[in-house]
Amino acid sequence: MFLSVPSGVETIQFPHVIDLVEIEITWIPPNSICPATEYHVNVIATSIDHCENSNKTVLTTISSDPSVVLRNLSANSAFSIIITSANEAGMGEALEVAFATQQAGK
Repeated sequence: MFLSVPSGVETIQFPHVIDLVEIEITWIPPNSICPATEYHVNVIATSIDHCENSNKTVLTTISSDPSVVLRNLSANSAFSIIITSANEAGMGEALEVAFATQQAGK
């Protein structure tokens, strides 16, 4: 039997900002002949406190569900989230979206 990698995730959504530094992120699973069985999630801080440029990976996780809660993010900072669908055949295309956390007291 021949397996193929899944398509990339369709859309990344931010339905719940839990607080300044905790955000729930969901995505639409790919519509593939061979479905995704897991999602590789990477979060990269691109700017810390909007003063310091960075390209530091702050979270790497694997989820079997099309959602994840990001915790302990730095306030007033910018991030990129990269989600890649995967199955037994390998990894599909990655989808990247930028987001930012609020400044404390706002």
